[in-house]
Formats: sequence, C-alpha cells, structure tokens
Amino acid sequence: MAILTVQGVSSFLIKADQICDFVPILSTVNNVVDLFLKNVSLPRSSPPAIKASHYYTYLNEKTFTRSILLLIPVLGQIIVYLADQLYDDKMFALEQVRKNGLNLKDMSKRLQNNKEVVLAATLNNPAAFLLASKALQNSKSFTCEVIKARKDDLVLKYTTARPRNSKSVLLVAIEQNGLALQWAGGTPRSSQRVVKAAILKNFYAFMYADSALQNDKEFVLELIALEPRIALFLSKELQEDIDVKRALNKANSTIGAEWNDEAFVLTKVRENPFLFKNASPRLKGSKEFVLKVIRAHIESVVEARKNGSSSTQIKSWIFSNFVSRELKEDREVKLAIHASEKAAENSDREVVLANVRLNGLWGLKEAPLFQNDREVVLAAVRQNGMALMFAHSDLKKDMEIVLAAVQSYGCALQLADPELRKNREIVLGAVRQDGLALQYAYHFKDDKEIVLIAVSKNGDVIEYASARLQEDPDVKRASQEALERESRQD
Repeated sequence: MAILTVQGVSSFLIKADQICDFVPILSTVNNVVDLFLKNVSLPRSSPPAIKASHYYTYLNEKTFTRSILLLIPVLGQIIVYLADQLYDDKMFALEQVRKNGLNLKDMSKRLQNNKEVVLAATLNNPAAFLLASKALQNSKSFTCEVIKARKDDLVLKYTTARPRNSKSVLLVAIEQNGLALQWAGGTPRSSQRVVKAAILKNFYAFMYADSALQNDKEFVLELIALEPRIALFLSKELQEDIDVKRALNKANSTIGAEWNDEAFVLTKVRENPFLFKNASPRLKGSKEFVLKVIRAHIESVVEARKNGSSSTQIKSWIFSNFVSRELKEDREVKLAIHASEKAAENSDREVVLANVRLNGLWGLKEAPLFQNDREVVLAAVRQNGMALMFAHSDLKKDMEIVLAAVQSYGCALQLADPELRKNREIVLGAVRQDGLALQYAYHFKDDKEIVLIAVSKNGDVIEYASARLQEDPDVKRASQEALERESRQD
C-alpha cells in the first residue's frame, strides 16, 4: 500500500481507473475492486500518508452510485457517460446552481473552476464557495468579485487562508460589513488600517482585532476619537487609564444626547428603520424599547400600505443587526422581527421598487412578477449590476439597462445579451468599473485602450488580453504598476 504515496503511481492508477470505467467487462472488475478498496480495505488499514494520496482522495470522491452503475456492462457506461456530459454543460449547471448553490458539488471539475458558474452558486448560497476549485478558493481577485456581487462578507467564512490573510480582500469585505474582520487571518487583524476601517463601519469589530492592537494605548486613543463606543470592549487596565478616560469624556461630549432619548429615536425609526443603528447602546440593549421600536415599524408598514406609499417598506433584518448581542437570541425579539418582516412583504409594484433600490439583487430575485418591468429592473441594476441575472432575457438586450448594470458592477458584462457584449461603449463602462470584466470582453481582448484601462485597475487581468497585447510594453508596464500598488496595500 505504501506505493500509493508516490505521486506518479497515484496519478497512473487514477488514469487507469478512468480508462477501465469505459471498457465493458473491465469496468465491472474495476468497480468491484474500487468498492472493496473504498469501503473495506483502505479505511481499516491505511496510514495517514496513504490517506493523503491523490488516489485515496479520488476513490473517496467517486460516488457509490457511479460505481454501481459501472458494474453493468455497456448500459451502465452509457448512463454514466450521458450524466457526465450533462453535468459538464454550463447552461445546465447555471440553471441548477441558481436554484440551489450547493448543486455545484454535482458539477464537473471544469465547471467547479468556471467563474460564472461558481459566482452564480455563491450568490445563491455563500457556502457553495467550499465546492469551488482550489484555484478559485485561493484567488484574491475572484473572492473580491464574489464579495462585491453579493454585497456582503459571508463568502469569507468559506474561503481559504490566502484571501483571509489579504488586507486588500478584507478592505473590500469591510466596505460591505465591518464585522467581516471576524473572518480575517492574523495579518489583517493586526493592521491598523484594516481594523480602523472595520470599526468605522461597525464598532463591534474591535472585538476581532489582534490583541496587541486592542491593548495599544496610542491606537486606542485614536479610535476613541472616531468611535467612543469601543470603550465597551477595552481591557480593565485601559478603562482605568487616565488618558483613555479623558479621551472618552471628550468624545462622548460631542455625541448628540438625543440618540439616548426614547421618544426621539422612536420618531426617527418611524421615518426610517435604518436610523435605529444610531441609537445609544442603552436603548439597543433595552428589550422593552426594542419591542416598542419593532411594533412602531409594523404600524408604519401597515399605514404605508393603506396610503399607497412605499417609503417605509424596508427589510426588518436591520433590527437583528443592531440590537445588543443578548437580544439577538431573545425569543420574543426574534418573533417580533419575524412579524415585522411579514408585515413588510407585499407584491405591490411601488414596494418592489423601494426594495430593489435598497438591494437590487435580492429585491429583483424575490419579485419574479416584475423581472420584465423595465423601470424595476433599471432601478435594480443601478443598485447592484448583478441583478441583471434575474432580468427577463429581453431586458438583457436593452442598452440603457446593461450599461447601468456594468457601471454598477463591471463583471455583470457576462450576463448581457451576446450582441451587447460586442458593444464598445458597454465594454468600456464595464472595465472602467472593474478590470476583471476584461475576461468577459471576448471581442475586445486585442483592443489596446480597453486592455490598458482593465490592467490599470487590476494587473492580474493581463492574462485575458490577446497574446499580442500581453507583450505590449505599455500594457505590461500598466499591469506591473497595478500589481505593485496591490502589493503595497497587502
């Protein structure tokens, strides 16, 4: 068995197994052996070195159903061959992963390395990123693309160490959610720039900073001037420090006392539930007040529905984001938030418009009756270009809609009608927003102006330029300068 640890031998056995699978009779013998090795021999007697071999991994990934089918000469092989072709079909894969991102596990290795398929899967379920190829999981640029498309940080939970240890990736994630710092590796957690950006987004992020930074008095004093609420998480020693106390007194004196006033906050939240985030920690931790706020929101939603207005039709997950940690787990608060969500649900066109202006991707996805409504789709793609994914096919041919989509999110170019992907204005708008869009600009890979714009944004995308432009001195220089900038940020 020790011979399996030799990489060349493992590769030979895998190749031989794949060939035998499609030779009648040999296939039956081969899969009897595979089933025995996989279920009886190797699990009982294999040392760690063998379990780490490519052949052992290959056998584990070979499904029981596949092996059983291949025991049947000819017919079984035909069924497996047809299934292989189906699960290697890009359009079929896109359809399946948009229904359930975790369907990515059934797709071919080639499609698990396809950016468009993996992006569609992770938009449906961020955990699908675990099923992508290692190359994509390790790609900082692709991780950033997914974060921007989802407009949240959840995919970082499922990435590998390389993106998590990248300051540039974390900064992109923090733009969506300051608490993205919780998924960071050691390098970003110890970066003052990254931690400061996270705290400005959400002061709770201080909990996830490196302990050395949490106890760095000079850095803490700098943060207090920006966000005094980090005092909740300071060590006892720093809380007692005279300079820290002085800084806190100074900072707190500049904060409007009105956000600690129940009547004032209640009025503001009736106008706009998002303003609840500005309430004082005392109010966010008061169960009685939080329930009162949620009830007020429900009343606003019902009143707006009666009046035909959509101004208060806002998703109520904001309450679960901003209440204190203890109240997030409180059953009564959870039920009240759920009731608020139900009250906000409505298929009215004005409500849908309000929702897509807040979150274009999910707003359009959840409103199938309006996916062919030009005004709704235009509003959605202006908020998030990836909403073009859920637009009616006719609207993917609409110049104004597609241009708005790529100007919001460059890589939405992949979702446009093929004819519009040949439009120079559309492609220019896409690469100006995100250099990665060059990979979808199939007709412009030899256009020097477009390629220069793209590589100036992202040096790595030079690989998508034509062979001629990859050797062009101006293009090479622009790519190198962009890579050096990213390196300095990291």
